[in-house]
Order: sequence, then C-alpha cells, then structure tokens
Amino acid sequence: MLGLATLLLVANIAHLAYVIGLGHGLSSSNDTFTISGGSNFLILLRIGITVGLLVCAAGLALRKSPGVFASMVGIIWVFLAYAWWRRKTLTLLRSAEVDDYSHLSDLPLAAGLWGATWWDLLVLAAAVILFIWQGIALIRVVRLPDGRLGSGGFK
Repeated sequence: MLGLATLLLVANIAHLAYVIGLGHGLSSSNDTFTISGGSNFLILLRIGITVGLLVCAAGLALRKSPGVFASMVGIIWVFLAYAWWRRKTLTLLRSAEVDDYSHLSDLPLAAGLWGATWWDLLVLAAAVILFIWQGIALIRVVRLPDGRLGSGGFK
C-alpha cells in the first residue's frame, strides 16, 4: 500500500502542476473569471488534497504505530477536502439559483463536484481503498489471538 500511496502522491503532484499552469492560463479569459469568481478555490483544494496524500504516504513509510495514525489522519484530511468541495459545489448551485447542473453546462462537473475531472475521482477512489486497507490492517494489529480486541501493541 505504500507503493500505491507514493504513486498516487507523485502523480497528483504532477497533475497539480498541470492544473495550476492551465488554470493560470485560463484565468486571463473573461468567461472563466466570471464563472469562477476569479477565485483559486480549486487550486487550493487540490493542494490540500496533495498535502493529505503526502501525510498518508509519509505515515505509511514510517511503518510504526505513529505512522499508521499519521497515515489515517492524511486520508481523513483528503476526505474532508472532498466534503468541502461538495459543500462549495452546492453553494455554487444555490447562488446560481438552479436545482442541477443542466442549467450550467459551461462548468466542468464530475460526480457532483464543480471543476472535478476523472483524475479527482480516481484520487478519491484510491483514498477509499487506502482507508479500507488501513482499517483492516489496524483491526488485525489490535485483535488478540482469541478474537477479542486489545491494544495491539500501541501505547
């Protein structure tokens, strides 16, 4: 799983660099500025997701109990960023006074997230896989031989 987390982190950094470059070029367009309000929300959001992935990969690399907890914090950070993104999307819909995105066809949309791409959905899916794997590993660590849950060596 360390390999998956590291691969995801490196690929996300490359995608972030691309998005920042593309976003900077598009921000000079009047239409993009009007639609997005001139904010850097998506770039800041993707930076936050990348930081969460960095914490996750670093925690997995430690291979000790503090690393497991740091890794879980990183994944939870990623989930919170996606939840914030969803909330911001709903706010955008409310401010446009529409019920769904069919009225805002000019805005990119994937899985109900404004400005999301297939890459963002792939990162979310990989984060879910990492979270499930870490949860299973954590349960195995703290389970006693007779099936009861114990401290699992964590102090």
